[in-house]
Amino acid sequence: MIATIAAQQVLSLRRQRVFLSLLVTLLVMTSLAGVLGWLSHHTITRVYDEAVALLAVGGQPAPPNPFELKPTLSLLSNMAVYIPLIGALVALVLGHLAMADDQSDGVARLIFTRGASRWSYVLGKVLGAAAVLAAILAASLVVSGVSLVVVNQAVPTLSDLGRLALFYGLSWLYLFMFALVGMVTVLLTRRRSLALLAGLGVWL
Repeated sequence: MIATIAAQQVLSLRRQRVFLSLLVTLLVMTSLAGVLGWLSHHTITRVYDEAVALLAVGGQPAPPNPFELKPTLSLLSNMAVYIPLIGALVALVLGHLAMADDQSDGVARLIFTRGASRWSYVLGKVLGAAAVLAAILAASLVVSGVSLVVVNQAVPTLSDLGRLALFYGLSWLYLFMFALVGMVTVLLTRRRSLALLAGLGVWL
């Protein structure tokens, strides 16, 4: 029953295009981080090349390339801002819709007539939201990896890939907590608008 409710939750979010909207939002954030990283890399490299040429005219040795001194993953540093802010809001809305839509559409009552317990219903909803967040972050991870290859013109090392995977794993836990907040506020309040407002208060 839990697996059935979770699958129904994922299907419902996909039919309502909520999944697609959240996916596009996070992928745009990831792409933006990559573009900003590329612009930073391009600017630093251009300034360094000009400085090397100027120093060569004066017969002075050139300092090491500052970009080579930066960590490989630094080009995605903006993700450390986008995930806690925009990503958390996305997860909050996801959790809110997972619960609120069933209550307003009467689906929850239909599910309970099939013998589902409250715990199985809640756990199914939680698993469905967790799966959607995992899929979205997995897509973002792929885009991040591609950005690293394009900008650095090299395949990331296993150490860098491990750090990147750890970052997205912790991001999933972080976003999952906000999805739970979105669900709990719906369960604790009777009005849908008040539940969303309470969730936004926690996010702020």
